[in-house]
Amino acid sequence: MKILHLSTYSELGGAGRAAVRLHRALLALGADSKVLVRLGAGGIPGVLAPKGARARLWAKVQRRFDRMWTLWNPPVAGRSFSAGWLPDGILGRIRAENPDLLHLHWIADGFVRLETLSRLQCPVVWTLHDTWAFTGGCHYPGNCDRFKSGCGYCPALSRPAAADLSSRGWRRRRAVYGGIEPWFVAPSSWMAETARKSALVEAGRVVQIHNGIDLGVFSPALRDKARSRFGLNPGRRVVLAGATCFEMDPRKGWSLLCDALRRLDGSGTGAGWEFWMFGAGGGAGDIPSGVNLRWLGQIEQEAGLAEVYAAADVFALPSREDNLPNTVVEALACGTPVVAFDVGGLPDMVDTGGNGILVEAFDAEAFAGALRRVLEIPDSGPMRAAARSVAERRFEASAMARAHIELYERVFRAHSDRHGEPPGHGLAI
Repeated sequence: MKILHLSTYSELGGAGRAAVRLHRALLALGADSKVLVRLGAGGIPGVLAPKGARARLWAKVQRRFDRMWTLWNPPVAGRSFSAGWLPDGILGRIRAENPDLLHLHWIADGFVRLETLSRLQCPVVWTLHDTWAFTGGCHYPGNCDRFKSGCGYCPALSRPAAADLSSRGWRRRRAVYGGIEPWFVAPSSWMAETARKSALVEAGRVVQIHNGIDLGVFSPALRDKARSRFGLNPGRRVVLAGATCFEMDPRKGWSLLCDALRRLDGSGTGAGWEFWMFGAGGGAGDIPSGVNLRWLGQIEQEAGLAEVYAAADVFALPSREDNLPNTVVEALACGTPVVAFDVGGLPDMVDTGGNGILVEAFDAEAFAGALRRVLEIPDSGPMRAAARSVAERRFEASAMARAHIELYERVFRAHSDRHGEPPGHGLAI
């Protein structure tokens, strides 16, 4: 079976990283897998980016052109909304690969127009890296539940109305999905439950499969070497945080983290710990003045990222809304406990008192207290071992890939039965 993944990005953001990790894990099991991206192939085998100067130029401006559709009704500050109206020109590239099954990942920012999917003949699997596939266009609904029955009056848009872009987007999805009957992969139980509430989604076609990670690359064994490289003495403690454009996305909880750090610094423990931050963007000016900050910037290589996680004593994730963040999977794989708010898919990842602590949303004082508890544990060995154990049991890459192969076979058989195709065609993986 030839599997073709579609992902707007291969290296920018968590969805692109997750798509490439799945692709690599499938290749390791002998599957015929390729990934079609708009930007950022980075020399990864089987990841296909546009070729030629004209194609690369279009890839760079495509996002801006697609966002022009929302100029008359732009998203409100701090909310993400993608219309997906732009003609994409991708159908020929897909047909050239002649896939037996199409696996969609994050395809917004104008990469794939919904109506293009109606022109494909192969079965479709779609990983829900956010909620865009089953809403009218928002990537996270917040407190809104209008996606259940038709959207409209969208709180993510500056001029909500009955027939706004969200309502039109919802109707477009209903028309397309009626023809292609997609299956959806939910990385977290929260995403699965949320998707099943939408009338666009057939509940029986939602399958939960966690994102996976290479446990050989992300490993607790790196800890001693990493701490030595960063010049940390045995008594020094490190609070780590990181995200793409952390301080620019309110959903990431940047203000809550700064508040928690301020409270932690004022607790009298500040002299024994420092705060590390990685990712795109800045925001260092918002960090309380008494906090010892080490700004690491964007870390492209996974090996370097794994060393940072392994050196840290606790990973702080202050998200207000999240699915199954790669950063938490990475931290746990390196044996680093996690402190986060009890939201979204975090209960799938963090067992309070075991591999970290979940606190009530969005209590910065409780968040600071949880960080303090982890930092002051005399022997962090058991908690670090529990973190690694959870990663091994829930997020191992080959197990994730095998679960996807089982799903592909199930979806392909259902598609073949529905369209009268020869049974078993294309199932050799």
